[in-house]
Amino acid sequence: MSDMEKLSDRLSFALQRSGLSQAELARRVGMKQPSISAIITGETTHTKFAPEMARELGVAVEWLLTGEGPIEPSPQQQTPILEVDPTRIVEIPDRTAMPLNVPVYGIAVGGSAADFQLNGEIVDYVRRPPGLMNAKRVFAIYVQGESMEPRYENGDLVYLNPDRPARSGDDVVIQMKPNGHKAGDCFIKRLVRRTPTQIVCRQFNPPAEVVYGIDEVDKVFKVLTSAELMGV
Repeated sequence: MSDMEKLSDRLSFALQRSGLSQAELARRVGMKQPSISAIITGETTHTKFAPEMARELGVAVEWLLTGEGPIEPSPQQQTPILEVDPTRIVEIPDRTAMPLNVPVYGIAVGGSAADFQLNGEIVDYVRRPPGLMNAKRVFAIYVQGESMEPRYENGDLVYLNPDRPARSGDDVVIQMKPNGHKAGDCFIKRLVRRTPTQIVCRQFNPPAEVVYGIDEVDKVFKVLTSAELMGV
């Protein structure tokens, strides 16, 4: 297996070895099939789903990520049988108990480097998760752009809350100041740090650090996590 220096080669080999299709692997680990395909073709060179993929493919995580060590998982990497703590079970409410009143704002294609622009129009309404029952200004968008794949893919729904401050490590939507009558460009990224003059972020596809000048940024919207949406 000396020719398996790349993640794409190892994933392709492990898929053939397991007999799973790209679509089935994607379904099992909670990804989308195009994201699997992007890894195999080399368009994406990393993934946060490596542990889940390794488990479903029956290979060691270290081998899948680096090509080092044995291909077979060690006994310690086998999926353990977990005891469920009933006090930590979160009941998902019936969807009829979640009001259909969170606005989805429309987006337009941004500038040459932007992911999108918020056009200010309400194009849909989606359910209000239990963790947002008292949120006044929360809204949602359908992601446009590929810079954060496989974390967010084109068309994914995300909730944003202008009233929750973003901290280092949070996913955010950076909205630039308007340019005349043109809406400010928007970028979905991972916040790394803030300085007195810059907002430093990173993107996943392709991996890169992206820096925005404080004076050029209009708003920073925190992308809410699943735990925040469910109120846990």
